[in-house]
Amino acid sequence: MKRYILLSVAALSVVAVSCHKDKDENPVTAVTYPNYSNLKVGNYWVYETFKVDTDGNETSQNLFDSCYVESDTTVNGNQYFNVVSPVAVWGSASYGSWRDSLHYIVSVNGTRLFSSEDFVNSLRKRAVLNGSDTLYAVDYRMKDKDSTITTPAGTFTTLNYNASFHLSPNLSAWGEYRNRETRYARDIGIVEENVGFYMSLPDHFTRKLVRYHVN
Repeated sequence: MKRYILLSVAALSVVAVSCHKDKDENPVTAVTYPNYSNLKVGNYWVYETFKVDTDGNETSQNLFDSCYVESDTTVNGNQYFNVVSPVAVWGSASYGSWRDSLHYIVSVNGTRLFSSEDFVNSLRKRAVLNGSDTLYAVDYRMKDKDSTITTPAGTFTTLNYNASFHLSPNLSAWGEYRNRETRYARDIGIVEENVGFYMSLPDHFTRKLVRYHVN
């Protein structure tokens, strides 16, 4: 009887060692994605606004915006970060609640605002109507992978979240298509973005990163 018990214990020991070995040989690793948003309370970015003409000439407007992550909140079990983003040239501020989701940045209503991997598909589409007429339609997708951008804060390798505006004939005096670019740098966030244009003018306004603080 004692011999039988000893053999059983020895057999169980072999099984335990074998299971432990199998576990070490097949570790479970979490998939991680590069951080292009730096969504963390206390992070901030300061931008200078430039007017850009059709030849690409930039003129500083001596306007500076300070964008920052104000707080965080939990919605449906997910953590979102509340971002305040003033635009001095328009005299207004926008507020958004965003989070990282795999390789996307998404808003609290599920809109995809950026992807570090999908450079094929449209991330978002919308149209602005006047009654039954479409004033313009916008297609958002990633472009210009790993393009180099220089701002007052330095030179960065970026990905471009591009909004392509398709204008109706009565709004297309300066072209049927116009773009708004938002360029993200890894581990930094937005380093340059086209903050808007007037339909009646060929110029647009861009703000460039001057300094920043990210944790």
